[in-house]
Amino acid sequence: MKLKTLEQKAKEYCEKNIPNLPDMHFTISTAYEAGATDMYRELTEWYNAKDTLPEQNLQILFKVGDARHIGARYGEDWISDNGTIFSTEDISGWRFIYE
Repeated sequence: MKLKTLEQKAKEYCEKNIPNLPDMHFTISTAYEAGATDMYRELTEWYNAKDTLPEQNLQILFKVGDARHIGARYGEDWISDNGTIFSTEDISGWRFIYE
């Protein structure tokens, strides 16, 4: 579902099911946008591998330069889905994969 469609459906639901209190739509809209902003940040945040490491054996997305790889970390080795092995020094960032 597209985000615009989701927002429209949320607005329609609020208009039909929430008592008509002054500024209620604005209050709900503001809360929705704040939640969406937090979720977007969480889904797109890249961690610096020199500052923090993911758990081992956890499937993650990581960057080596501008290239992105799906893989996991095992000790100091980062193994991509195609079998390429990188060291922590090679990794410019990583993030969780949410399903």
